[in-house]
Parts: sequence; structure tokens; C-alpha cells
Amino acid sequence: MIKAKIGDRDTIFEFYVIPPHRSKSESLFSALISSSKALHTECQTNDLLMTSMVYEFSKNINSEVVLFEDHMTTNFNLPEVIFRRRKENDDVFGKKDEDAGEYVLEKNEKIVAMGGFLLHYKLLQEVR
Repeated sequence: MIKAKIGDRDTIFEFYVIPPHRSKSESLFSALISSSKALHTECQTNDLLMTSMVYEFSKNINSEVVLFEDHMTTNFNLPEVIFRRRKENDDVFGKKDEDAGEYVLEKNEKIVAMGGFLLHYKLLQEVR
């Protein structure tokens, strides 16, 4: 059984092959690209099969976010840096409100970094 979800913008979003047939995943994914004429793939990096297909069949791979594993507590001390919520009128690298992080780091009254919290993540890439 193969399941695939192809979006309305020539993008493959999901790819699943039942375990007994996973050894054929590469040829099946290649056939999916060919028959669907998909130009892009998009996946969540916790989907190991789809992620491996993305790295095998895609180019210009990028991610809009970087996540860190939550397995340790840090206590960084940067006295000249302020961690705070982003204010509505903050200029965060020219990004619009919905693209700017929820939090910023400020040094010498200048925003030097932004960040936020997401419950999902994905890789965006172009099919080779």
C-alpha cells in the first residue's frame, strides 16, 4: 500500500509505504514524481521515510525554522543582552508580524535575534 498526498501547488507532502514494501521506496517515489509531475516536496523532519526521500530526490533543500532538542537546561549569562517578547512596533529584520518571532534578543537597543515556539516543522525543497 502506498499513500501520497499531493497539494495544489505541484508539491508532494506525504509519502507512505507499508513496511513489507519499503525496500522499493526509492523506485516508488521516483515513479510518484514522474507520474504526478510534482516540482516540489515538503515534509516534516520527524517523518523518516519522507525525509530520506527528500534528501535522495531533491535539491535546494531548506528549512524555515531550526528546532533544538529539549533535553537539557541552560543558564546563559549575557548581561548586555535582553530577552523579551516582541513588541508590535518592533522592526524585526523587516519581517511582517506573522513572519517575525514571538521573542527577540536585544543588544544595545538593537534587535539581534528572534525566535518562537512551533509544534510542527517541515523542510521545503525542489525536486531534482
